[in-house]
Amino acid sequence: LIKFHEISPETNFKDYLVKFNDGYFNKRYSSWSNHVNSWLDRKLENIHLVKYEDMKIDPISKITKILQFAGLTIDEQAVVEAVNYSNFENMKKLEKEQKYNSKMMVGQWNNLFDDKSMQNFERIHGSALKRLGYL
Repeated sequence: LIKFHEISPETNFKDYLVKFNDGYFNKRYSSWSNHVNSWLDRKLENIHLVKYEDMKIDPISKITKILQFAGLTIDEQAVVEAVNYSNFENMKKLEKEQKYNSKMMVGQWNNLFDDKSMQNFERIHGSALKRLGYL
């Protein structure tokens, strides 16, 4: 969002979270949880859910499963190269080139939420969080 000038680099997390919870960044669905639930409510057989955390744990396996789901030919060497090319250092370099600085890593979200913010987030987005297996 900084990259697209929707928030400034000086925006603190609490101010960002208020806007996020109000649906400020997703006008079409009004909130993140409404957006997620709209996809999960679809009665489509051809949907493959991929979570960021799963990609971090085993990217080669997850990308292979995505390719299988899409019915594409799997080139194992190309998958390995894609994973290696998108490693943290390469992505950090790319972000620097794009003048964007992301400091979040998997699991760091809990350092940003105080108890009240987390309770409010779960109250607003709990249905989607449960359906995705986070609660």
